[in-house]
Amino acid sequence: MEIKEGKIINSDYLFHNPLVDKTPLGASLASELITVHLHFPIYFNVWNVRIIIQDDVCNVFHQADLKKDDHNEYSYAFKIDTAGLYWYFFEFDDCYGTHRIFQNDDLSGILSDDFLKPFQLSIHDKFSKKANWFDKTIMYQIMTDRFYRGGNEAKKDYAIIHDDWYDLPYYKMVNGEWNIDFFGGDLQGIIKKLDYLKSFNISVLYLNPIFLARSTHKYDTADYLTIDPMFGSEEDFVALCQEANKKGIRIILDMVFNHTGDDSIYFNKYNRYPSIGAYQSEESPYRKWYSFGKEYKCGYRAWWDIPSLPALNQSNSEYLDHIDKVLTKWLKLGASGVRLDVVDELNNEVVNRINKACKRIGKDVIIIGEVWEDASNKIAYGIRKQYFNGHQLDSVMNYVFKKAIISYLKGNSAFVLRNAIRSVINNYPNYVVNKLMNILDTHDTMRVVNNFYNHYPSSKELASKFKPKDDVKELAIKKQKMATILQFTLPGIPCIFYGDEAGLDGFDDPFCRKAYPWGRENKDLIDWYHKLTKMRLDPIFDGGMYQEVKFTSYIAMYKRIKDGKEILVIVNNSNVFYEEQIAVYDMLEEKDVEFIHLSPFTAGVYKCKTQY
Repeated sequence: MEIKEGKIINSDYLFHNPLVDKTPLGASLASELITVHLHFPIYFNVWNVRIIIQDDVCNVFHQADLKKDDHNEYSYAFKIDTAGLYWYFFEFDDCYGTHRIFQNDDLSGILSDDFLKPFQLSIHDKFSKKANWFDKTIMYQIMTDRFYRGGNEAKKDYAIIHDDWYDLPYYKMVNGEWNIDFFGGDLQGIIKKLDYLKSFNISVLYLNPIFLARSTHKYDTADYLTIDPMFGSEEDFVALCQEANKKGIRIILDMVFNHTGDDSIYFNKYNRYPSIGAYQSEESPYRKWYSFGKEYKCGYRAWWDIPSLPALNQSNSEYLDHIDKVLTKWLKLGASGVRLDVVDELNNEVVNRINKACKRIGKDVIIIGEVWEDASNKIAYGIRKQYFNGHQLDSVMNYVFKKAIISYLKGNSAFVLRNAIRSVINNYPNYVVNKLMNILDTHDTMRVVNNFYNHYPSSKELASKFKPKDDVKELAIKKQKMATILQFTLPGIPCIFYGDEAGLDGFDDPFCRKAYPWGRENKDLIDWYHKLTKMRLDPIFDGGMYQEVKFTSYIAMYKRIKDGKEILVIVNNSNVFYEEQIAVYDMLEEKDVEFIHLSPFTAGVYKCKTQY
């Protein structure tokens, strides 16, 4: 099966596949003409062929007969004027009764007399194309404390400072608290390493929270309007934005609007701030930002019942006004976008408001959401999310590709990866597909290389002591390289988690948050990422069409195509060459330019001058 110019050329028989038989490809603009096609074998004698379109609560939105074309093919054209999520399937009659065609896992049609999963039809309003600068970028994620010491000497009396930069982060409580050990990285440290970052052609820095907070990770916000003094000052932030901008690098900030810290100017549970916090008094100006009562385990509503993270009341107007103030301040000071932490726990009205606040500052502001599943049909707390209606998010963290890439390279079929790619291309607006934040790991997951150790310690104590054998590590790094080829060549934009390019490993938090290994880098990986990021600058990756060539149990082959130019990607998760791969190699000519090649276990990226 091959996706080519928005179509699938299929050697097997299919009734309907939206990647071939629906135009336009992917999610559609409201009021845009949509055409669907349905195919039957010539020997099928059918009548009353119809499409049933449902709204998102399974009510019949529209029903119509399909028009028969030549060769037993049927078609129907229609428009939907209102953005939202819709579903469709087909029905037909024959001498045996009524039958239906639904969606299979690979998006092909499946014949059934029962009711199965219908085909998804996403409808959206217009997006602002001013944010399309993001399509050309390479992103780099930084936890400021763990990146580089720039010389800031501000300390906190409770904080434990690691003298040895190469220490493991603490994985046990200290003085009754978690996450109070620091390594001393700061904003000036990032400024000092901008040339290093630019050597990898980085054009976007995504910073984990940098605002005042008690913890190392800063997701327990104490003051949204103040830079944490251990990271520096507001002036340091402005300087970072300005210096980065001179090198063609933009800054995206992590925003946490679901909860604050209990140790904050807003809640002030421990009386550490001069303000009257919500915990202290019902007269506090912040009291209605939160919910209190005996029905709550902590006496107040807390995020996932974690006492240190009191949840915010998203219907409170003063709190919502404060969000506007926060976004306005940091975007005007130099940030180019925001990443919304746990966006599925923000209600639709809040995300709409965040979008308006950001786009009011600049239509080119990029808004990225943390979503771990298919973001086009996400349901959270019984509510369908509307991320891609044109009024909320521009992009999401692409955990769908991440999971599929790692699953494939750990030994599962390449069809898992193929189906994930197909699903995203079909369900998401093309605008979003080109901006997907393609990750292999983050501060919330184990380092990418650890997935290929084929070992998961049963405790943090064991994780802290784990050392892979040399042969295991060597193979795992090869798998990491294979994963990055997929990350850098699939639709979306690649995001490197700091230190991956230097060989940093680590299981789940806190081990995935070790300090960058300055002076101890894996030089081979450094060279590899330099090669990858140079390759990524090819204009073909700026909106170049994705085309399937061949997927088997072991092999993933696809192209990116733009302006008559092609790049071929081959990944073979086996040390055996297969006929499909050899056939393609035979067609490669010596004049073709090889970008990257890795073997055994094969991964290659080739600039092609021939057609296959």
